[in-house]
Amino acid sequence: MTSVPIPLGVDQMRQPVVVDMAATAGHWIIQGQTRSGKSYTTYNVLAEMAGLECVRVVGVDPSAVILAPWQDSESMISLGQTEDQAEKIIEILTEVNDIGNARTAGLFERRIDKLEQFTPEEPLMVLVLEEFAGMLDFLKRVDAAQGRKPAERYETRATGLIGSIIAQHAKAGIRVILLTQRAEAAVLGGTARSNLAVRMTLRHDNSDAVRMLHERIGEEELRQVERFAPGVAFFESPNHPREIMRNHRNAGYTAYVEHVLHHEWAKARKLSEQYPHLYEEAMTGEEIEDE
Repeated sequence: MTSVPIPLGVDQMRQPVVVDMAATAGHWIIQGQTRSGKSYTTYNVLAEMAGLECVRVVGVDPSAVILAPWQDSESMISLGQTEDQAEKIIEILTEVNDIGNARTAGLFERRIDKLEQFTPEEPLMVLVLEEFAGMLDFLKRVDAAQGRKPAERYETRATGLIGSIIAQHAKAGIRVILLTQRAEAAVLGGTARSNLAVRMTLRHDNSDAVRMLHERIGEEELRQVERFAPGVAFFESPNHPREIMRNHRNAGYTAYVEHVLHHEWAKARKLSEQYPHLYEEAMTGEEIEDE
């Protein structure tokens, strides 16, 4: 079994909080207000995966900040909110969903019910969805500007694809990391929410959003989360009951970018030598057939 440990921080007893991205077959959701520490928490998580040959990071980033350092080594990255990115978003989500379907179809032949071993040829795929609600709003605006019919609307197609990926493809070695300021029922349906097993809420003053992720949370805890310092969060996962933790603080965005660029460059160089077809697929987004 492949292990991809992600050290997040420490709990109130100063014990390490670690999630194995490969072994924990569940998707992630991280919510927090502005200045809550959500960005550097995300930098920490993604930095841990940089350079790992058995992990492929793809995703959508309307802010063009968090995923920017990954664009040189990965074609399945959408940055910004120009109209051409709407089509790119659908292409990425469709490709991830197709990969999940293909992997799932092959499980029976291999006599396994889920993927637990990951390699450069069959990596753990991490789909990052930054500012999730903002992404859907962007697609809705493009739909309106282009006068798209209901069946052709980017927002509808994206919502359906994301729902399919979250509901069906954890067993196929796909993990979603969904980042949002506020978890809302209108944006995050109950079925999708129930499949987001790793949950983190940084400082927040919206009790409904907090309850959306943390069931049976008490009034005192709701008052606590309003006062959390940056990086402090409620955290829970399948093997970790809800508790307060403090995320590791990194050296900032510049250090994050340099770390990702360095390790992803080294990874790309190695893949180009040992697995040239995989390198070409990652850089072009096109499947390369063996000669």
